[in-house]
Amino acid sequence: MKTLYGVIVILFLSVSLLRAQTSIETTALKITCNKTTHLIFPAAVKAVDRGSPAVLVQRVKGVENMLKVKAAKPGFAQSNLSVITADGKLYSFVVDFQNEPIQLNYQFAKDNIATAVPVTFTSNNLSETDFLHKAGILRELKHCLNGVKETKDDMSLHLLGIYIDDEVMYFKLSIKNSSPINYDVESIRFFIQDKKKARRRATQENEIIPLYQSGSNYKINAIAKEEYVFAVPKFTLSVRKRLVIEMTEKNGGRYLHVKVGNKRIMKAISLVDLK
Repeated sequence: MKTLYGVIVILFLSVSLLRAQTSIETTALKITCNKTTHLIFPAAVKAVDRGSPAVLVQRVKGVENMLKVKAAKPGFAQSNLSVITADGKLYSFVVDFQNEPIQLNYQFAKDNIATAVPVTFTSNNLSETDFLHKAGILRELKHCLNGVKETKDDMSLHLLGIYIDDEVMYFKLSIKNSSPINYDVESIRFFIQDKKKARRRATQENEIIPLYQSGSNYKINAIAKEEYVFAVPKFTLSVRKRLVIEMTEKNGGRYLHVKVGNKRIMKAISLVDLK
């Protein structure tokens, strides 16, 4: 009996140890308002989920495997951040505010399985060449949406159209600067949020990281206009959710955003019908 009991204990400990070895290691991430933290991954970033709007995340222009992270306000409550990369790995972070973080750059090794767990996602089979071709076609089309627009401080952000092709959705945006001051774009973000904020509960936001975007000019000159096409993984929304497209100005206060409900998403124009 003692021998059997000993075998059971050894098996239990072995299983527990195996589980511990295969579990994901959560990384402690300290961020602040006046300094940028960089996360560098071994593969391109495919998706990002923030636990709180107080955690600001932005992709680095021209760099697919890096994220810039900063605090939107000091002293926010502890939150989390999840990142999925193109090699099928999930990275998990517990995020806290710190006035002077000791570490500002985090680089993750390709073979370090302790920092990530494997995930499975569908492939959209979209190459950069395919995207540039389709973006060129969309830029030539007349806009098909009315009313999805915000104008403020002599700036205008206008959603011109939503298109769908298999597993990829395309959003065509127009940005018009009617002021005498150039507008330097700090970020253009897509995220899904609750329509209404419930009492005693923070608004949940899920950021959508574009697969591709057209246009490299992130400066809207005075009295000028630019158009962009963004490709994102296809999605739909529940009645309680909405898509927000947000544009912020670098070293400036001109902030614009448009809100899109599921009714407009469901009316996306198929690119097959345009061929």
